[in-house]
Amino acid sequence: MSQVHDNEILSYEVNYEAEQIIMHTRYDYPQLLEHTDIVFSGVLCHWFEGELPGSIILDIDAYGIPSFIKENTELLNKQKNYGWPKMYDTLEELESTLTAEQYQYFVISSSYGLNGWIVAKSCDIKVQQLRGDSRVDSCNIREQLMQDLQRIEDEHYHLREGEREQDFLTLMLQYIGDPEPELRDNLIYPTFYEWIMEQQKFTDDELRILLRTLTDEQHLFYQIGSEGSPSVFTRTFAVLPVALILMRHRKQPILKPAEFLAVKGALLRYYREEKDLRGYVAEGGWAHSAAHAADALDELVQCPESDTSVQLEILAAIQGMLHNGLSTFAEEEEERIATIVDTMLEQELLPEQQVVEWIGGLSACASQPKCREQVIARVNSKNLVRCLYFRRVQGTRSPVLEAALLAAEAALNKFAVQNTK
Repeated sequence: MSQVHDNEILSYEVNYEAEQIIMHTRYDYPQLLEHTDIVFSGVLCHWFEGELPGSIILDIDAYGIPSFIKENTELLNKQKNYGWPKMYDTLEELESTLTAEQYQYFVISSSYGLNGWIVAKSCDIKVQQLRGDSRVDSCNIREQLMQDLQRIEDEHYHLREGEREQDFLTLMLQYIGDPEPELRDNLIYPTFYEWIMEQQKFTDDELRILLRTLTDEQHLFYQIGSEGSPSVFTRTFAVLPVALILMRHRKQPILKPAEFLAVKGALLRYYREEKDLRGYVAEGGWAHSAAHAADALDELVQCPESDTSVQLEILAAIQGMLHNGLSTFAEEEEERIATIVDTMLEQELLPEQQVVEWIGGLSACASQPKCREQVIARVNSKNLVRCLYFRRVQGTRSPVLEAALLAAEAALNKFAVQNTK
């Protein structure tokens, strides 16, 4: 429903007697002002989360009842004995009944704030245009955003009277993966850094909502698994602000336990599922997925919630990235990845012996049958071991750690001169 894309949710009302939900929204841009009511009729049930002032709609998509059942099976089973959303015996019966009664599953996705779903029979859009002729061309929106962010940078990231961070945040999230580095690298990310770290513009609640948005299917997992696509920039530049929020959290707790587990799971999943491992892209600049996510994992290991089990999960994820089966790293990704392990050692987050055992495990690939995947694993692991060896300069590494690094390098380096004495 492109008519409501980028609309701000001003309020909503639920009328149980009339079986109706109305969302009152506004689209406000210099060339156009619209007030739009989104009217859901024949409402059976709904579920919203992330409600926040300034919530911005990304889109509303209509699906069939089978999707509703599949995506909400756990919730339906939990609420079945309470007659929600209506009385039924089996999920198959519920699906058949709702389909016959012509219900639809409307999914509300957001760029910021409120998201969720509504099961209803219809959805109508009622637009009242107050200023302008038509929706602003997307090129003009992008150019205006660039001008605004450049002006904000020039004014030391302070806003003018009447402006709010949320006025820009929505578009920053929309263009976070812009194919041109001028907007993505030079304007959007520095603004995130200044507002999250230096000026701390956002409340804890706003940061939690932002984190949930950054790690959703439209950002960190946008077209995950694709290779050679510009979508990689959305994923790799969504993970950088995640690192900033984790940095804030470890200095002053922001996240609830469940939220920490969610972001940990998202980062580990991302390291497993990212297949576009390009570093610098001729048309687009830095993608650097392995390096950018390593920055976030380095912050994750330093969070107080990261116990031994979390540290070991992260080491396993690192090994998976090194043994990725796709490519050897060429843009110093190993250095950024090594930082995670170096942090564990420097801050004694994990017993040294467990790190030593992990290093030994990296070299196991050297004895596997030679193939392209084995070469990738061996070369990436060898380079990481070298990074750690020289990072842990003489005097700061124990004899046990030094011996483990040297032994692993010798096993992984097929050009090593063997001592036959």
